[in-house]
Amino acid sequence: MFILTIVFLVGLIFSVQSLLLSYSYIDLSQGPQTSDSNIIMVISEAIRETIETTDFCSDAQGNLNELNTHIVTGMLSLYDIDISYSINCGRWDNPYPDPPPVEADVRIVGEATDTEAGLVFYHNITG
Repeated sequence: MFILTIVFLVGLIFSVQSLLLSYSYIDLSQGPQTSDSNIIMVISEAIRETIETTDFCSDAQGNLNELNTHIVTGMLSLYDIDISYSINCGRWDNPYPDPPPVEADVRIVGEATDTEAGLVFYHNITG
């Protein structure tokens, strides 16, 4: 009787494990989210954060150049990323919807895609 109980319990544990194991598989049907639009969103957020934390317009160009170097050399080698900036220090403290102080053009060339985005950024987000 003892052996029969042990065999039953082992079978029960194995059955429950098999049922629960199907819920713990990692879904690999979708690849990593490295589409052009996701990369542009990451770049846009990095530029926005850099502009908002830069106190003086005179420092913005250097900070953006460092960021550009970091992005272009640090991103996936499958992509060719080109970022160009236009900074107008006369507009540095403009609130939205006045003309933006920083305009950026981002171009990403992948294996089969070519995506461009024109972005605008404000240092003075509070108005």
